[in-house]
Amino acid sequence: MKLHIVIIFSLIGLFSVKSVLSQQLVSVHATQLEPRKEAGYKFVIETADPVTKNASFDIIFPKVFLLNNLIMSSSTTMNGGLIVNVTNDTVRVSRTGLGDELPAGRIDIYVASVINAEDMAPEFDFEILRYDNDRQVSQINSAQKVEQIQ
Repeated sequence: MKLHIVIIFSLIGLFSVKSVLSQQLVSVHATQLEPRKEAGYKFVIETADPVTKNASFDIIFPKVFLLNNLIMSSSTTMNGGLIVNVTNDTVRVSRTGLGDELPAGRIDIYVASVINAEDMAPEFDFEILRYDNDRQVSQINSAQKVEQIQ
């Protein structure tokens, strides 16, 4: 009996790790790279699993960015509308449930009115958590160079 429980938890852990490791942050772009200026940010994420109609994403910015003015989010890949909430260094972008489920692949998330860091370092550590029906299904930690949107 104990062996069965250990095997079950091992399999659950294995599938969880696969999901976490198979998600990746492909790129981060900004409309403006000048320090302390307002910019729109675009995050491109590669998902290994379908993105449900009720999925949400927490984008955790480094603490050197200011998110006080952030009020809007959009996407060219996720239809049906998005809701955005900001708490300290975290932007939660939630699908409204009205759009289609998306197959695994690339998605984008745009957030507006981010105040750039005082020092725009060569790379920043962004963290993105993905939830389906309020259950965390993946976590991405990635140092990324912020490129300017052309």
